[in-house]
Amino acid sequence: MLAGIAAMAKEGAPFLFGDKITIADIAVLSLFEAGEQFGFDAASAAPSLKRIATAVTADASLSAYFAARPGVEAKDAEARTKAEEEAKAEAATAGAAAGAGAGAGATTA
Repeated sequence: MLAGIAAMAKEGAPFLFGDKITIADIAVLSLFEAGEQFGFDAASAAPSLKRIATAVTADASLSAYFAARPGVEAKDAEARTKAEEEAKAEAATAGAAAGAGAGAGATTA
């Protein structure tokens, strides 16, 4: 997949299709970041795309986004953790209620 994308890259241009950033360039950066998260070295697999990913992160029109991103990602992680904890608590409560209900109809001899 990376080789196919690299083959489309305009030679000598900072971005995939020329001098202007497009959503395709942001997608290249996303591929690199996802690869890093899962231990895949996209830069070695497609060195020509590394320059595009680097150009995206250096683009002045996106600098505010990249500056705010760590804080946003931290808030997202916090919200995910809270939602997971709430879901576990709900599952535990539902499991306890189901267990209590199972013995309600039982009789002793």
